[in-house]
Amino acid sequence: MDDLRSTNPPVQSRCHFLTVLTLFVTAMASGCAPSVLLKPPAEWPAEWRGRRLYHTPRALIYATSAAAAGEADRLTNGIAEKHGLPSPDQPGTSKGLVIVVDHGDAPICNDTKAWLTLMVQGQAQLAGMNAPNDQAVSQLTDKIATETEELKPILDEFLCMIPIAVADADVSGSLALPNDASPTAVWAGILPTTALIRERSAAVTDLILETAIQREEIPPAAVWLVKPMIPTIRGSLAKEMTKQRDALFENVVRQDDPNWIAERNARKDVARAWQIVRRPGRSPADYDAEYSKVRSAVDRLPNDIRVLRVLAAAEYRTGKYSETIATLDKVQAVGAKRSGESAGSALLNISEQLSPIVATGADSTIASSSPGKTSDLAFRTMAEHRLGRIDEADKHYEQLQKTVGTDGKSSNAGRAYLIEVAALLGKPIEPTSRPASP
Repeated sequence: MDDLRSTNPPVQSRCHFLTVLTLFVTAMASGCAPSVLLKPPAEWPAEWRGRRLYHTPRALIYATSAAAAGEADRLTNGIAEKHGLPSPDQPGTSKGLVIVVDHGDAPICNDTKAWLTLMVQGQAQLAGMNAPNDQAVSQLTDKIATETEELKPILDEFLCMIPIAVADADVSGSLALPNDASPTAVWAGILPTTALIRERSAAVTDLILETAIQREEIPPAAVWLVKPMIPTIRGSLAKEMTKQRDALFENVVRQDDPNWIAERNARKDVARAWQIVRRPGRSPADYDAEYSKVRSAVDRLPNDIRVLRVLAAAEYRTGKYSETIATLDKVQAVGAKRSGESAGSALLNISEQLSPIVATGADSTIASSSPGKTSDLAFRTMAEHRLGRIDEADKHYEQLQKTVGTDGKSSNAGRAYLIEVAALLGKPIEPTSRPASP
């Protein structure tokens, strides 16, 4: 008995310690609630579509759990601190609205088209555009749905992992929330949790593998080699999607930030300049004016690849041939660095894949002729020729031919670049029945 009494206390202590440790680990794994909670405002519903309202200093957060609300709170505060947004206790500091989507939650929208409509409306507001009319949005979403019908299950899973801005009109419209209540939410967004992203990343990986097998893109014998890699692929995809979620959500939170607005306006100036500098035949004064605008945008956005590409075109049109090549070298360096930091970025950078689609709602010309690798190659080839680097120009012209093709199946923009370069270099080009208008 004495032996039993002497050993029981340590055993009980160990059991108590293990219980406490288990509870602690469970709590940490599930996340923490928002660090500061304010009194719920009377004009906002305490619950909405199965979600509870968490009123924090920076946002009104609707979430199905304190952990999900805490994740949204920490991400919002982190973005604010990173970009030096005003402290929430300062007078006039803006407050946002965050709808959190966690694993197991009911979907915000019941179908893909409704979700795409919400996304397009929010993207238009982020871009500083007038709200597109219902007919234009409907045509756009129908087009996306039709073109992606075969891959719709994969698209649906990807869309669930992307945070989106919610346009002011949709807060009171589609979401039926009081966007004019007190406190006023000056920005709104839908945010997926990391748990949801992990869940959907696994589903996407499995769907992609199944689709590849059905299309016989993966030989049956290779399936057994791929399957052991699936857990790693799932984890990598979830990690990348979480990084992109955080980056995209910055645009939502910073909608009222003067610096972000200036960056957005600079990108709009660059988009307009591209419509001038991508074509030959304008006056030197036109090109000089657009070059000045793009040069100013680069000062604000020095590592934005799209801006740098337009700068290279503007430099070529204004006779700055050495600068053209130097800028295109920087485009390659920035792109290589981005690829190194984010493996598989071509597949995973959803924002870049969606932005041209969204742009078609406002201007299909911009979307169909955005600067890219083909325009980079064209302007590099012409700049090298102007500088007397004939061998290098010829080599890059051959690459341009392979990229564009001469059988009439390439885009009008690519074909137009090829014709302009061929004329400068004195090269023959096979005729095509397709018009060439960049």
